[in-house]
Amino acid sequence: MNDETAVLMRAEKVGKDTLLSQIVQMVADAQRSRAPKRRLFKLSMTSNPLELR
Repeated sequence: MNDETAVLMRAEKVGKDTLLSQIVQMVADAQRSRAPKRRLFKLSMTSNPLELR
């Protein structure tokens, strides 16, 4: 290329519509959905079991 040649580029998708953005969103959603289960497990491991008869 030289100084007289123009390059025309077109973006098919930008911002939140890109594949990378969608992957990041899926990972974030998965991490949020697992958090309450981990907290419940940690709570059950630290609390004393109550025996009912």
